[in-house]
Amino acid sequence: MKTVLALVASTLLLVGCAADRMASLPPEQLAAVPDDQLLSAYTDADYASLKTEVKRRKLLSDEEWSLVENRQIKMGMREQVLWLSWGRPERVNEDVTPRGRSRQLGYNCDTYGLCHTYVYVDDGVVTSWQKLGR
Repeated sequence: MKTVLALVASTLLLVGCAADRMASLPPEQLAAVPDDQLLSAYTDADYASLKTEVKRRKLLSDEEWSLVENRQIKMGMREQVLWLSWGRPERVNEDVTPRGRSRQLGYNCDTYGLCHTYVYVDDGVVTSWQKLGR
């Protein structure tokens, strides 16, 4: 158990450090970072330099920016935009079939592991969500 906790703590530290390092890059180096890495770093840390670069590249539409800024989700939105809006999920259940990949993303999870909101994503696109009563 201690090993698992240490691994989780070090992973979170590395993720945070990666976003910190990326945010401190000069603009010309930040411009060379691949889009998926940039969005991942921006998900982990809301740095002005990362936001500026995401906007410069037009990686999100005006509607997606509005959803992110208002912490809202919408059916049909990309999974990356969901993560920017609500953060990384606390639980992920994945099902891979010949038809594609489906994921159940858990948010607002309690200490027993029960999540009170589930977002369903098929092949990288939000298809539905479910809010459980408390």
